[in-house]
Amino acid sequence: MSSNEVTGKKDSTSWSGVGKVWFSIFVGLGLLAILTRILFLQDKPFHHDESLHAYYSNRVAQGFPHEYSALLHGPVLYYFVGAFVRIFGANDFTVRFPAALCGIVIVMLPLFWRKKIGTWAAVGISTFLLLSPTFMYFGRFLREDSFNALWIVCSLGGFFGYQWTGRAWMAVTCSIFLALQFCNKENSYLHVFIWLLGASVIVLLKKINSKSHDEWRMNVRIPSQSFSERLALWMNCILIFAVIYVMFYSSFFRHSKGAMHGILDGLYRVSKKTGLS
Repeated sequence: MSSNEVTGKKDSTSWSGVGKVWFSIFVGLGLLAILTRILFLQDKPFHHDESLHAYYSNRVAQGFPHEYSALLHGPVLYYFVGAFVRIFGANDFTVRFPAALCGIVIVMLPLFWRKKIGTWAAVGISTFLLLSPTFMYFGRFLREDSFNALWIVCSLGGFFGYQWTGRAWMAVTCSIFLALQFCNKENSYLHVFIWLLGASVIVLLKKINSKSHDEWRMNVRIPSQSFSERLALWMNCILIFAVIYVMFYSSFFRHSKGAMHGILDGLYRVSKKTGLS
């Protein structure tokens, strides 16, 4: 047996060992995320906010359209929770389960980006999210927080994924989750401003330092796009955002005062009147 064959066999064994360790960590964090977000989920008495969200989600499950109110925030929570209630029935566990599911996904997401941010960085972030008292609490709480955190992370993932690879579906993903974010809570404007500011700083640093520019692209050849292709992608993303926004705020065209009234309310006309934005 040649020295190259021996070296190749050792490398293969080494990578096999790393793969087993990684798989064990992935499964372990996944099980802990499920246990900490699901166990005894129904035992805690309902918070005032939870009772409101459960009541209006149950109305959606019964077939009533949910209409935007600044007091209750965006409609997306009620339709998501309402779908679970419609399928699995109305009880304390089922109404909290969608928020818990979002909490589980948030913990696991960094692990899927390990090739970009590094294996141990991904494990460290997931472990932090798993043990964080804040993420733990709101990951078991029927309010918009867990949903909004997931939408923000996924929209950012789509944005940076498009920057890394140039793949159109990444930009579309960003648009979808950005729309869900705007259909979830009024502070979306502030969140988007913050991450656009951060993205602008990153783009500027890329242009200043060519070496960082190469590292940012992670040795992936990004296909060039013509102006017309970029414009078409932008228009598709805007259209997707608009369709999701219109569907939710018009109560799927069932708003009692008309679809356009609901859409204008979604633009926070009601929030301005009540001073709750």
